[in-house]
Amino acid sequence: MNFFPTNFEGAYVKLSYFFFESNKLFLIDSFYNVQANTILFSIIASLISKLLVFVEPDIVIRLLSASSYFFLIFSFKNLLKFLEAEKFLYLFILFVSNPLIWYYGHRVYVDLFAFSIGLYGFSLFLIITITKN
Repeated sequence: MNFFPTNFEGAYVKLSYFFFESNKLFLIDSFYNVQANTILFSIIASLISKLLVFVEPDIVIRLLSASSYFFLIFSFKNLLKFLEAEKFLYLFILFVSNPLIWYYGHRVYVDLFAFSIGLYGFSLFLIITITKN
């Protein structure tokens, strides 16, 4: 959990202290000066950390990023219901063997988190449309 920040991790972690700092406009300005995006990710981590006072914001944001693994697992579980098992198995092996998934999942990397939630939403959509028909 205490890895040295890479890429935009520093900006996301810094903004995760949003509800703890008095100069919020400076935090937002410095966040966008490094061309980071998805401000909502850091704000959610800051809110969770504010509610759970015993957990630091930089740990919460890493745990939030690691939750992308759970969304991916449930996405594949839902897609398994939709797709044929043999075709899906090849896709799953290809996806799981990608080292970027394992490297960025526990880092503060917003894109994997957004992709996981998007894939989970898509798999839910497929399941809902199948059950209606």
